[in-house]
Formats: sequence, structure tokens, C-alpha cells
Amino acid sequence: MPLIRTLRPKMANTRALPKLVERGDVAGDVPVVVVVDSGITSAIPALNGWVVGRESRGSAISQ
Repeated sequence: MPLIRTLRPKMANTRALPKLVERGDVAGDVPVVVVVDSGITSAIPALNGWVVGRESRGSAISQ
């Protein structure tokens, strides 16, 4: 019977994510990116400055 071993690499330099850059901190034009998602929370104030619009539509299946 073959011998099976599990290899678990150690994570290096684990640390918290950097602070989100707010829209007011960026001068000039920025690229436009469209995100199609099930929802982008409005509970993160730093993210709200980047959101230009929100639109919600039910799927054809649920109508």
C-alpha cells in the first residue's frame, strides 16, 4: 500500500490587510470598474466613496 503524506507549507509574513484607500485620498481620474455581485455592503464607509451607483433587479426565475 502506498504511503501518503500531507504537506503543510508555513505561511510567511502573515499580517492584516492594509487600510482601504478612500476616494477622497486619490487626486485625478480613476479607472471605471463594473462589479456584478450579489451585493456590495454599504456598511463600509471607506468603500461607499468608490460606489457610483447601485441597482437591484430580481432574476427572471424569481419573477
